[in-house]
Amino acid sequence: MSEKVKIGLLGCGTVGSGLVKILANHPLVEITKIAVRNEQRAQEIATNLAIEQSLFTWDINDVINDPEISIVVEVMGGVEQTKQHLLDAIAAGKDIVTANKDLLALEGSELFAAANKAGRRIMYEAAVAGGIPIISTLEQSLAANKIICLQGILNGTTNYILDLMKKEGKAFDEVLKAAQDLGFAEADPTNDIDGHDAAYKVAILASIISGKQVDVNQIYREGITKISKVDINSAHKRGYEIKLLGMIFNDEDEIDARVHPVFVPQDNPLASVAMENNAILVKADAADTLTLIGKGAGSLPTASSVAGDVLMLARGNSIAPVTSESFAKIKAMDEVENSFYIRISMHDKLGVLRDLGEAMLKHKANVKFIDQYDVHGSEAHADFLIDPIKEKELKAIIKDIEAMDSIKAVESVIRVL
Repeated sequence: MSEKVKIGLLGCGTVGSGLVKILANHPLVEITKIAVRNEQRAQEIATNLAIEQSLFTWDINDVINDPEISIVVEVMGGVEQTKQHLLDAIAAGKDIVTANKDLLALEGSELFAAANKAGRRIMYEAAVAGGIPIISTLEQSLAANKIICLQGILNGTTNYILDLMKKEGKAFDEVLKAAQDLGFAEADPTNDIDGHDAAYKVAILASIISGKQVDVNQIYREGITKISKVDINSAHKRGYEIKLLGMIFNDEDEIDARVHPVFVPQDNPLASVAMENNAILVKADAADTLTLIGKGAGSLPTASSVAGDVLMLARGNSIAPVTSESFAKIKAMDEVENSFYIRISMHDKLGVLRDLGEAMLKHKANVKFIDQYDVHGSEAHADFLIDPIKEKELKAIIKDIEAMDSIKAVESVIRVL
């Protein structure tokens, strides 16, 4: 039997521990060094995983500069300092496997350029959607296709929150607190609930689809903090579910890439994806429509994707990174067309619906229906759907509605798939 390929780990938390379990006694690869914070942490992990403490070091350079290690696996997180460690590893002749979506979205162009120049490879299947093999699907299985669009539930925390709001009829803040208590949401949930996490993943996927670098700062991003249980109920009553989606539409000259809440029709596969699961729907010109559903996070699902990348490198079957130095043109959000759900509070008096109709007519927006409800004295609520219009026209409509004396507030605006 040939000698095993030696790998080193930077970090050994949730994902790293899962990787150690998966690759224990594997016939092809061997973990020979693991860099962690300090000796106490090394003792804790060695005991928990029942492995030799001699595998551990608290000096990252011991992994990077070990001539026997050919693959460095980064599962410690972070951006600037981590980038430098990986650049050093590439310079030392190592291939890289990472699950670090933040790093790739923000600094990937520099890392890929360094790897390409050095003739090394960066593998990153676990950076998007945990255990779902979306990277290899796009880069290998669908390599002969033009990707027309990709729509995905890319963040399990927000999907868990929205699903629980629907099932238990509770407000956002209440469900967020429950998600934090159960460990589904971080103590500081900003990265998830404001859409940053999903935007990083959209940037990575859009880069693969376009073959160019994608500036994550150009991706439109809107989180779920404004979604109310009223919106959840209104969507369900009309045959929709609300999901936070990452969306990429691949036009000839530009990419429409964005993250925001969406009314998803209940017959769409994404609508039924529950709790912390992820799902990605891909439409391609030859393969047509594929849907991938699975765990978007967790020790073993994510480690499974990391291990797959490690074994591909060990077998010599790696995927070349995006090498284009040019950046994809991202479509301006004002020019994007969407259907919309709008919910308002208003004074219940003669002429208010006529005024709304005139505002729609002025901007050539076709109203599918309008539903007036919850009438108390002189106050009422109404919601309605409008057919696709450009975002800039929607802004003008909202401005006109808010200026009406009969309207108290525009309470919610959500895009409709």
